[in-house]
Amino acid sequence: MSPIESPPLARFLSSLGRVQHHLHTVVVGLSAVEKKIATKPDDLEIAWRADDAVGSAREARRFVLRSTLIFVAEELNEYAKGVLSYRSLAGGKATILSKRAERIRALADPDEVDPTYLTVAPLIVTHWRNRIVHRNSDSRLAAC
Repeated sequence: MSPIESPPLARFLSSLGRVQHHLHTVVVGLSAVEKKIATKPDDLEIAWRADDAVGSAREARRFVLRSTLIFVAEELNEYAKGVLSYRSLAGGKATILSKRAERIRALADPDEVDPTYLTVAPLIVTHWRNRIVHRNSDSRLAAC
């Protein structure tokens, strides 16, 4: 069984499908807030008032997108760990890597992936995650 057909990939794709559904649901809800047609139900026990519905919805959308990016980066990291562990169990070279980017890079040789830019996309997601989580980070992307 190749990593493409692996249990780590099945878990990763299932999780991303749920993430996409949840993200779309939130964006639809925020659209209603922005259009001022959403109201807080009386039985919902939270404090919420949007004096600037458009601004509140757009800030919330930014928060949700950043949070989603962090979640996707975490899922990519778990996928990388799962694939690398799977490879070592299947008789491949055991790969113990401590850094996220190293694990992501170890997943695929750019010569094996078409189009090759797909090998860079997970590194960019990981980099963005680090910049969001570590606010004072001045890290830069390295040439691959």
